[in-house]
Amino acid sequence: MDLLQRQPRIGGNAINYYYTCKTQLWFFLHNISMEDTSEYVALGKLLQETYSEGEEKDIQFDEISLDILKPLKEVVEIKRSSEIKEAHIYQLKYYLYYLKTRYGLTGFTGKLTYPNIHKTMKISLKPDDERELQEAIKEITKIFYLKTMIPPKYKKICRKCSYFELCFS
Repeated sequence: MDLLQRQPRIGGNAINYYYTCKTQLWFFLHNISMEDTSEYVALGKLLQETYSEGEEKDIQFDEISLDILKPLKEVVEIKRSSEIKEAHIYQLKYYLYYLKTRYGLTGFTGKLTYPNIHKTMKISLKPDDERELQEAIKEITKIFYLKTMIPPKYKKICRKCSYFELCFS
């Protein structure tokens, strides 16, 4: 199928990558995945498994996957490190936005937790967040249709990225 006939499936990872790195987002949208080789991703999955023991976890809604969905309308997102906190916050807000706009499920709140540093944040979806996410979705769609990758810009977090070798070797 021609790229122009396809529509991007925008999940939480795409939103996270949009706020972290546009090059990483481009790779991800073009089905170039390096996460299976990343020790940081493996550590994050192990942490999620350990933290969410006994909880209903990995709940799939189309293209989104919720780490934990608790009774009383709470979505919990578990992260290993708080280095890219803004991306984590928008990923969780996107889940709340998705549930609201796709399924009409309102009144959900989010909890972003970093078990390694014993830090938790309550997250809610506000009208300004919805406008921000709508703009992010438009930009992600534009990046999806780019035929060539976005040139990488080195940042401190690049060393821990699963795409590091692809960008800088």
